[in-house]
Amino acid sequence: MGIVFKRVSKMYPGAKTPAVDGVDLVFGEGEFIVFLGPSGCGKTTLLKMVNRLYEPTEGVIEIDGVDISTIKGEELRRRIGYVIQQNGLFPHMRIEDNIVVVPRLLGWDRDRIDKRVNELLEMVHLDPAIYRKRYPRQLSGGQQQRVGIARAMAADPSILLMDEPFGAIDPITRTSLQDELLRIQKQLKKTILFVTHDVDEALRLADRIVVMQSGRVVQVGTPYEILANPANDFVRQLVGERSLFRRMSLLKNRDVLRLSGAAEAAAAADASDPVGLDDSVSDTFARLVETGKKSIPVVDERGHFAGMIGLSHILDSLSRTGSERT
Repeated sequence: MGIVFKRVSKMYPGAKTPAVDGVDLVFGEGEFIVFLGPSGCGKTTLLKMVNRLYEPTEGVIEIDGVDISTIKGEELRRRIGYVIQQNGLFPHMRIEDNIVVVPRLLGWDRDRIDKRVNELLEMVHLDPAIYRKRYPRQLSGGQQQRVGIARAMAADPSILLMDEPFGAIDPITRTSLQDELLRIQKQLKKTILFVTHDVDEALRLADRIVVMQSGRVVQVGTPYEILANPANDFVRQLVGERSLFRRMSLLKNRDVLRLSGAAEAAAAADASDPVGLDDSVSDTFARLVETGKKSIPVVDERGHFAGMIGLSHILDSLSRTGSERT
């Protein structure tokens, strides 16, 4: 489902300035959007207005063309998955019962619920035979967060809200959970709104990043666009200096085809051992160096030829975006 913010603001009682100030945003169905910024910039407030945990002071939020203020809060929240940093599991309930809270409220029958628990635990790589009957205290922090993700997915929502879900997890487990989330997103294509103050996490996960400062949106773009072309000094300081290889790792093959015109290459070229449109350019670069090939074919999800990429195309694309810095 698409999500649209129209001049959305939030002023808390007694505050001198709005927590969210006149935000206009449009997100497409299936996008992974990351709200990035320092503490107090308004990103969590913006997120919580989507499921009406907070109400806007001004403006309208639409989901699939419907003003969410016309939908009862409880009904809306049952249609939207929600994951928080502390995972929010009920300590007195077994894992299987934690997962199916919403399906039970929706009146699902026992067989459907039982099947869904197994599907979800397998999806987050927790063996149902081992974990269904356990309590949250019997799981590690990372395992609990996996259950939190499974619970958010229980009623198969189109939208998933995630508020710093991996913030309290150690770095190694955090990376593992990020990998799991990317795998799940590639499989299910949910519309995900994800809040973080961690720049590397945002760059790794997002299709697009919304950078916020003092309640306002200061830049929206792909990870590569944010990194290569920061809109102002605030964004530049926020993302810091990243190496050329880091920039390359955030660029996808489809970006190189678009920027360099490589898609116009003849399909008659050697199309063996191709790379995918959404593969990282850093991987393609490494493949070119290792094989000594001048160029390598790119194919889409259906295996259809999309173009040829060579070292010159990659360098040209990096040069084009780098020259756009302000």
